Amino acid sequence: MFVIVSFNFGQNINPSSRIILIGNNPCINPSLDSNNSSRLFCTTPAGVGIQNISIVIANQPAINSNDFSYIYDKPVISSVVISDLQPSTLGHTRITITGSNFGPSDPLINVNVIVLIGSFLCLNVNRISNSRILCDSPPGQGFGLNVIVNIAGQVIYTNILN
Repeated sequence: MFVIVSFNFGQNINPSSRIILIGNNPCINPSLDSNNSSRLFCTTPAGVGIQNISIVIANQPAINSNDFSYIYDKPVISSVVISDLQPSTLGHTRITITGSNFGPSDPLINVNVIVLIGSFLCLNVNRISNSRILCDSPPGQGFGLNVIVNIAGQVIYTNILN
């Protein structure tokens, strides 16, 4: 949950006419502080990355989406596992990346995920859940290469791939 503080969000306005969006997703149960009409409360919807905040009250923009952003928790990599003990330099070896904050569990929410091994794009990237990504290694060779994961613009890397 977060709080938005401004000048006046309309004490006497129908609550359904207050729309708060994080990216393209509406806040869950937005509410006005009963003691202070300058404070709105919002429970953030599931999401990833850095998203613009938009507020519309009684069909009038109260906060422009380019003025404020909400930053979801950054992804974390806890392990990278290669399915083959002797991966081929031709690529296509299955790699499992586990961690957290890889995106909402809802499969209807599209999340842009890019995985690099060293400087090469992983193939067939598939975000299975909030904590698991699968991909196939690109052709190439190397030792101690960085695994770089970009989820909706939030980049993390680790050098656990040995």
